[in-house]
Amino acid sequence: MRGMNRLISAIGLVFTMGLASACSAATPAPAQSVTPTVATPAVSVKLEVGAGAPPAAGWKWAVADFDTAADARTDGPHEHDFAWVFYAIKGSADVTIAGANKVMSAGEGVLVPAVQQHSHRYLPQSKLIAFHLRAADQPAAALHRGGTVLLSEKALELRAGPDYKVRIREFIFPPGSRTAENLTADPNFAYVAEGAVNYRAGQTANTVEAGKPLVLPLNEPYTLSNEGTTSLRLVLVDVRP
Repeated sequence: MRGMNRLISAIGLVFTMGLASACSAATPAPAQSVTPTVATPAVSVKLEVGAGAPPAAGWKWAVADFDTAADARTDGPHEHDFAWVFYAIKGSADVTIAGANKVMSAGEGVLVPAVQQHSHRYLPQSKLIAFHLRAADQPAAALHRGGTVLLSEKALELRAGPDYKVRIREFIFPPGSRTAENLTADPNFAYVAEGAVNYRAGQTANTVEAGKPLVLPLNEPYTLSNEGTTSLRLVLVDVRP
């Protein structure tokens, strides 16, 4: 009888252990949460030059673009009371300043100082943007016969500083990439060179396509992203002390 009891107890123990093992196998361990990584754009500084001190009325942006087809285009000589900055989006161009020739390829820029005679030669199949900081109480100039991209509606909000610099940066966004949430403190404009940029600030969302400008808000969080399937190339210009 005792032997029979021990046998029944052993059978019960084996059954209980098998049931526990089966339950353990049937109930998977909770999965660990994984935060997906989001690619960030590559950033490079293309030009940083002195802009001097603003006039009493302050500054406004005046931005133009230039496209050439199969034939080269020449322009000038010119001489202005204010400095111009030229930047090559694609192709190349020559700028002659005081007899010295500067060749700009895509991704390169040059400052033409105020009251400096200069001329231009835009090579075939090229695209450039050009801009200057004009006095806020003065009308925009003829913009070098380029197409008007952006004219500021009001004077730029400048921080304290006697002298300023103009900086040009390029952002390359692979598909699916975005910036972290930003705060921009310097007056700026952006130009979409390739692709389309998705912009979000608070409840505002917008998409800006190639060949169009974008002004980023000051001291307000925003993000920029590439939600398309091709690369996004964004040129960002700002002025800062």
